[in-house]
Amino acid sequence: MKKIKILCLDIEGGHGGSSKSLFYLLQKINKKKFKIEVICKKDSWLKEKYHKENIKCIIDQSMPRAIILQKISRNFFSLIFFIIYVWPKSKRFRLHLLQKLKNIDILHCNHISLFLLAFWIKKKLPKLKITFHIRTMFWPYKKNNWHFFYKWTLKITNKICDHFIFITENEKKNFLQILKQKVTGTVIYNPVFNTIKKIENKKKNQSLNIVSLSNHEFLRGTDRIIEVAKLIPVNIQKKFKFLMIGSTMAHKSFFERILKKTPVKKNLIKYAQHSNISHMFKFYGHINNPLPIIKKGDLLIKLTRELNPWGRDILEAMSVGTPVISCGTYNKFVKSNITGFLQKKFNANEVAKWIIKVEKNRLFLDKMKKNSLNNIAKICNQKKQVEKIEKIWIKLNN
Repeated sequence: MKKIKILCLDIEGGHGGSSKSLFYLLQKINKKKFKIEVICKKDSWLKEKYHKENIKCIIDQSMPRAIILQKISRNFFSLIFFIIYVWPKSKRFRLHLLQKLKNIDILHCNHISLFLLAFWIKKKLPKLKITFHIRTMFWPYKKNNWHFFYKWTLKITNKICDHFIFITENEKKNFLQILKQKVTGTVIYNPVFNTIKKIENKKKNQSLNIVSLSNHEFLRGTDRIIEVAKLIPVNIQKKFKFLMIGSTMAHKSFFERILKKTPVKKNLIKYAQHSNISHMFKFYGHINNPLPIIKKGDLLIKLTRELNPWGRDILEAMSVGTPVISCGTYNKFVKSNITGFLQKKFNANEVAKWIIKVEKNRLFLDKMKKNSLNNIAKICNQKKQVEKIEKIWIKLNN
């Protein structure tokens, strides 16, 4: 039987959740049916992981990606920069890629920011099958009103893509709302690699470890963690420890860089010190393998302003039996008092009260840990998700 040749393009290369999710899909792909290659834009620990799975992985930093931004005005500058600098710089990469694709059956783009590269490829190789992972939500600048650049991006992508893969129903719904037409696509949840079989019960005299895996940015709501910690009474603060993984500095605006003045909230360490609660926090910065710290955690906290409680950090936490505190209405993963605490609208006082309740009731915590482990194993089963993508690629190749 002739193997189906798949080439995957990965913009993150191990530096984000989309890379890990792609790896866990490809890890269990039937190697008798498929021959997989991966090109990553960034180098990291992931390259070695792929090689151990007998998957060829090369790094090329000149892979061109076009990022569509929420603010309309910024897209003009972003696209001008892409046209005059990013695209010409990628010429060697594109020519080599074109040659390689002549011997490939299916090209898989792991992020929508590769849409212009894929459009160029489809013009050159119109018979090549292309699949796209849709991992992001596009936010309206007004209620139910998306700007031109979003619509333009999705229209182009829909013209060239033979099958979309959405990581949840939310991305699919968002895509259809903007495009206003049907698309060929399937929801395939990001798979998790589960090594935990049994939950260790939390001892009563141990502090409650609350982990955050988000880089500090406004939309990710990392500053809200400080707001919650401030509401924990001084006499019991020693019972709680916040383990913060990720960058502690939010991106500075243009004027902040010019004036050299940064609001204290944009520096998590200074914000915690300013609020007199730095003794409750441990800041790790960026680390390549956060799993050992996740395993130490009793809760994961992600108070996202994007209201998307289904990110890679949430899935990985639940895969080791860690309940999650988050915001949003989608409760397939985070269910209040079953696998964590989910707020439709953020309320720091309510979160603080709930954390205190969990600290006092360790049996309640242990039950949620077991529920988290079972829930994620059922929904994000690696074997099931791999079988879904195999069926899509086999059908496209026939």
